Amino acid sequence: MRIIKWMDKHLEELILSVLLSGIAVVMILQVICRYGFNYSLSWSDELARYLLVWSTFLSVSFCIKNHISIKIDQFQNMLPEDIIPWIKMLRHTLVFIFSLIMIPYTLTLLRQSVSSHATSAALRIPMYYIQSAPLVCFSLLALRTLEAWIKEFKKSSMSMLKSVFDGMKPKTLAELKAEEEKEKAEWKQLAEKELGGESDTALNARFTIESNKPDMTSSDESKGSFEGYESESNYENSAERKDSK
Repeated sequence: MRIIKWMDKHLEELILSVLLSGIAVVMILQVICRYGFNYSLSWSDELARYLLVWSTFLSVSFCIKNHISIKIDQFQNMLPEDIIPWIKMLRHTLVFIFSLIMIPYTLTLLRQSVSSHATSAALRIPMYYIQSAPLVCFSLLALRTLEAWIKEFKKSSMSMLKSVFDGMKPKTLAELKAEEEKEKAEWKQLAEKELGGESDTALNARFTIESNKPDMTSSDESKGSFEGYESESNYENSAERKDSK
């Protein structure tokens, strides 16, 4: 089981390491023979070319597995965070469908290569070893894309379930107290705002009523002065009557 898990994680890395190392060794050997011994290997270019073909096809599934494919994510970054996993799942679905479509064509190419008994020019190796690279590439691509799709589905489902259960789970006493304090502060702020508006209106109305109300003090003083003038005139009249008598 450990071997299968290790191969699942490092299969492409292992094969690519061997292929790229083989290319490097063949090219170094060709340079040494040409410039050191004045002798050129006739099969070095062909072998390096076929190793490069295999490494190119295998690098596709390696990039899909490690999420390092070249992509333009400008449109994706404009979308909300909740939709991005579903966009990735859609992309993986399209790649998976494309891989399934290409597998029959690669099988046809491999059958033709086997039936033709073609061999390479220098090494005389059967060409179906080279023609099998696309079949292996698209098979691994479909497998890695399916794995990436399942991972994204689990990730999006877990985040969705987490948000649902977070809304359903009972709140702690501290959270309830915090919400209560927040509601009290909001109600207090709203009440102060409304009561402050009403008090200002009441003061304005009171000022208007007080300014339009007649001055009772001035009227009382005028009334008292009128009564005093009347009593004084009555006293003068009574004094004139006494003198006439």
